[in-house]
Amino acid sequence: MLRTYKLFNQEKFDLMKENAIFLNVGRGTNVDLEALCDALEAKKIAGAGIDVTDPEPLPKGHRAWQTPRLLITPHASGGYTLPETWRRFMKILEKNLEAYANGKDLTNIVDMKTGYKRNAHK
Repeated sequence: MLRTYKLFNQEKFDLMKENAIFLNVGRGTNVDLEALCDALEAKKIAGAGIDVTDPEPLPKGHRAWQTPRLLITPHASGGYTLPETWRRFMKILEKNLEAYANGKDLTNIVDMKTGYKRNAHK
């Protein structure tokens, strides 16, 4: 289990100020979506914007679609919407294909235990 799973839960939302705006463009599993909906419905926080959900895709009938002051965007913040993002992605892909073909180490490998990139400090 990831240490960041539902890191933002009822306890964290209860600590926020009533004028807080919560944003998540990282991982859907970092947020307890039910707790976020509860906090918004109870007006414990002023609003929220999320680009990722858990589950994803968010089911058609999920209450989050109707939760007041919750903006849900179509998982575009980390996508390839910017030309520079696409260029960077292609450079990494090309570098890794060449490394793989030559038996060398790959870059940007995800550690499946943590869910994050290995050697992120490099």
